[in-house]
Amino acid sequence: MNQGKNFKYENITFGEWCKNWLETYKKNVSDSTYIMYENSIERHIIPALGSIPISKLKPIQIQNEINSILAEGK
Repeated sequence: MNQGKNFKYENITFGEWCKNWLETYKKNVSDSTYIMYENSIERHIIPALGSIPISKLKPIQIQNEINSILAEGK
């Protein structure tokens, strides 16, 4: 949105939103932090939640994924 793009959240997936968020805010973090965020998004978030339309994503789904990642020690 800050780049002049108008996203209709009901029409994008959580994976698309995460990628947009990462690109939008990468200038605010160090290179190593960006790489860590990018790897986490690609490795965990997109496979588990990326295909869900953002308008249908529920907090419990995010919490369940966080719990799963923590349980696996990744």
